Amino acid sequence: MSWMPRWRPSRWLPFILVVLFLARKACGSIGDSQETYFECTKRCRDLLECRGRFDTFTWGRQPCFRCKYECMWATEEDFRTRYGYTPQFHGKWPFVALQIGPIVVQEPASALFSILNLFTTWLFWVRLGAYSKLPDKHVWRGYSVVGMATWISSFAFHCVDCWITEWMDYFSAGAFIFASCAVSSIIALPELSNGRNARIWRLASPTIALIVWIRHITGMMTHFDYGYNMRVCLFASLFSSLLYGRFIFKRWQTNKRLSTGDWLLIRALILLKGSVIFELYDFPPIWWLIDGHSLFHLVTIPVPLLLHSALLKYNAEIFDGHTKAMSDAEESYEEEEYEEEEVEEEVDETPTAVEEERQAPKVNYDDGDPSLTEAEKAMLAAKKRHEEDDMAKLHDYESKRKSEREKEEEELRRMKEKQEERRMKREQEEREAEEKRRAAEERQKAEEQERRSRMEAERQKKEDEKKKKAAALMGGSFQTQGEGGRNFVIPKKASTDDKFGNIVQAKQEMGMTKDQQEDAKKNFLRYQRAEIEAMPGDKKETIKILHQRICKLEADKFDLEKRHERQEYDLKELNERQRQEQRKLLNKKGTTDDTGGRHPPKVQVASKYDRQIDRRNFKERRAMFEHKNAYPCFPGVPPPPALLEKVIKKLQYEIEKEEEEAEQAAADAEDEEEEEEEE
Repeated sequence: MSWMPRWRPSRWLPFILVVLFLARKACGSIGDSQETYFECTKRCRDLLECRGRFDTFTWGRQPCFRCKYECMWATEEDFRTRYGYTPQFHGKWPFVALQIGPIVVQEPASALFSILNLFTTWLFWVRLGAYSKLPDKHVWRGYSVVGMATWISSFAFHCVDCWITEWMDYFSAGAFIFASCAVSSIIALPELSNGRNARIWRLASPTIALIVWIRHITGMMTHFDYGYNMRVCLFASLFSSLLYGRFIFKRWQTNKRLSTGDWLLIRALILLKGSVIFELYDFPPIWWLIDGHSLFHLVTIPVPLLLHSALLKYNAEIFDGHTKAMSDAEESYEEEEYEEEEVEEEVDETPTAVEEERQAPKVNYDDGDPSLTEAEKAMLAAKKRHEEDDMAKLHDYESKRKSEREKEEEELRRMKEKQEERRMKREQEEREAEEKRRAAEERQKAEEQERRSRMEAERQKKEDEKKKKAAALMGGSFQTQGEGGRNFVIPKKASTDDKFGNIVQAKQEMGMTKDQQEDAKKNFLRYQRAEIEAMPGDKKETIKILHQRICKLEADKFDLEKRHERQEYDLKELNERQRQEQRKLLNKKGTTDDTGGRHPPKVQVASKYDRQIDRRNFKERRAMFEHKNAYPCFPGVPPPPALLEKVIKKLQYEIEKEEEEAEQAAADAEDEEEEEEEE
C-alpha cells in the first residue's frame, strides 16, 4: 500500500489548530440595529402589545411575528438599496416564512432537512433492533435516541425562534456530539473495551461524556457564548474523528487493506466533517430559503444509513472470522490424526517386516493378551484414552455447532415469518385504505350530485315563483302606449270583479314575504316611473366645475396631510441628530452636562449655608475641588480672588493638555468610523 500517506503530526497539527480557531466571535447584527427596524418594531409594541425581548415566545407567534416579519423585509429592502448587500437580523439571515395552519415555519428549508435527518436516524434505530447479535448494540441504540432528540429540537428551533427552542437546539446538539465521542471511544479503542476492565470502561466513557456535557450547559446558562460553544463542539467532533481514524488505520495495518465497512465509515466521516464547512462559512440565503446552515443539515441526512451499513459489514466480518476459525480447527485436527497414523505405521518397519505383517493373520491385541508386555499394554491403554478424549471433544464440538446452526436457522426462519406477516399486514392495510378511499370518493360524489340537484331544484322553483309573480302583477294591466300619448293604461274591471276586489288583493299581498313585496314594488315602479325633464345646459356645466373643484381640493388636502406627516418625521429625526451631536461635543470637552436634554443646565449654584450665589465657572470649581490644600478654606467664605487666579494659572496647562488629548481621541475615532464606512 504505497499510496497510503505516512502519519506525520508536524504536518497535521497546523491544520487542526486552524480548524479549532476558525469559529468567529458572535456580535450584534446590523439589521436589527437600524433606526427603521427600531421604529417599526416600536409601533408593533404599541399597537399589538408585543412585550418583552425579541427572543421570547410572544414574538414567535401571530400577530407579533407577522408585524416583525414585515418590519424585517422593509428594513432589508431599505438597507440593500443604500449599501448593496443583505444584513442579518438577530444573528440570522432573513428567510421567507411558511404558514401551515396555525403553525409558522420561520426557516422552511432547515426545518424540512431536520425532519429528514430525524427520519434517517429513526430508521437507524429501528434496523438496529432487528439484529440481536450485533456487538455494542445498546451503545448504538442509545446514540440514535440522542440523535432523534437532537433533530426534534432542531425542527422546533427552525419553526419558532425563541430562547427555549434555542437552548434546546444548542444543548441537544452538544449532547449528540459528546455521545459520538463516547461511542467512538468504546468502538475505536478495543484494547480498553475488550480487555480485563471492559465493563468499567463501557460505563466510564458515557459517564465522563455526560459530566462534561452537564458542565458545559451550566456554563452556557450563566453566559450564552456562541463562539465558545462552537469551539467546544468542533474540538469534541475532531476528537471523535481522530478516534475513528485511528480505528481505521489499525485495521489497515492488520489486514493490509481496507474493507467495505472501512470505506463506508470513511464516507460517513467525510460527509459529517465536510458539512462543518457550510456551518463556518455562511452566506446569504438563495431564493430566501437555503443558506449555509440548511446545507449543513442536508449533507448529514445519509450519515446514519452509512453507519448502519458499516456496522452490518463489520458484524459479517466477525461472523465469517468465527466460521473460518472453526473450519481451521477441524482441518488441523484431521491433519494431526493423519500424521499420527503415518507415524505409527512407519515406526520400526522394514520391507520384510511389512510383508510378514501383511502375510500374517491379524491379532486383536487387548489387555488380556498374554503375548503383550506391560509397556505395550500401557501404550495401548493410553492410546485408547487419547482416542476417546478426542472423540468426546469432536462430539461436543459437533453438537455445539449443530445447536448454533439450528438456532441461526430458527432465527432466520422467524425473521422471514415476521417479514411475511408484516408484508401481508401491510398489503391488508393498503387494501383497506384503498377501499375506504374509494368509498369516501363515491360518498362525496353522491353528496355533490345530491347537492347540485337540490340547488338546481331550488333555483328552478325560485324562477317559477318569480315568473308567476310577474304574470300576476303585470297580467296585461300595464302596457305602454305609442309615442306622444300617455304611458299608462287604466285597467278596466272585469265583469267578474266585484266590489271587494281590493280586499282580495290586500289579502293576497299579506300572504307574500317581504322580498316578494319588494320585487312587486320594483316591478310596479319600473312601469310607472316617468322620465325627469332634462336640466338646462348652464346648470350642468356649473355642476361639473364644482365637482372638479371639490376633487382638486380633496387631492390637495390629502397631499398636505402627507406632507405634514413627513415634516413631523423629519423634525423628529433632525432633533435626534442635534441631540446626538451635542452629546458628542460635550463628550469631547470632558463634561457630562446634557444641554440637549429636556431641561436646561444649571448655571448658578447657591450655597445652602449663606444663601449667596456662587458665580464661579467650571474650571474654578474644579481647581477648588482638586487642590483643597492650596489655600485656606473657611465655611461660607470664598477664597481670595488673587489666590484663586494663581491656582487656575497653575492648572491651566494641565487642563489645556487634557482638552487637546480629548480632541485628538475624538478625531481618531471619527477617522476610524470613516474608514470602516468606506470598507
